[in-house]
Amino acid sequence: MVQKIPDNLYKKILRNMPICCVDIVIQDEKGILLVYRKNEPVKNTWWLPGGRIYKDEKIEDAVLRKAFEETGLKVQIKNKIGVYETIFDDNPFMENSVDCVAVHSNSPDREFEKKSNQILCNDSSFGVHTINICFLVEASSHEVKLDNQSSDFKWINKIENTLPEYVKNVISDSKVFN
Repeated sequence: MVQKIPDNLYKKILRNMPICCVDIVIQDEKGILLVYRKNEPVKNTWWLPGGRIYKDEKIEDAVLRKAFEETGLKVQIKNKIGVYETIFDDNPFMENSVDCVAVHSNSPDREFEKKSNQILCNDSSFGVHTINICFLVEASSHEVKLDNQSSDFKWINKIENTLPEYVKNVISDSKVFN
């Protein structure tokens, strides 16, 4: 059975290890579909649809699920493009509240006191490291319906210079525009 883990556990995992994801180059007669992300770590950026693979989920099933969840499109997998990684300074929990605790010391040791009289925050300021298995797929449906991860979409017919290097590299490696 495919399992989505709770956000609090996912946050702990994000702090400590890479996350395995799929990213998807969706192609149809209009070109390649990009989505405009609303959330960190790529907020306000044109990006490829995709996301994490769930426990016990086959990679190809994750491709089909993420394509449909994020775009409303049913797709057929054409081929695996390659494996990539991204390392971001931000994470999807950046806008959550910050819980802070004051730490005080009554120690006569001045150095210990300087280090101990501080505020420790259980905040969300950590980066994300992902291992991305990228696929080229062909859309078998054509009406895009975005989920809450993205605010807009566009079809491109060439690799635009303003796209992030990661997106440009994946699209180039897909050989769609060759």
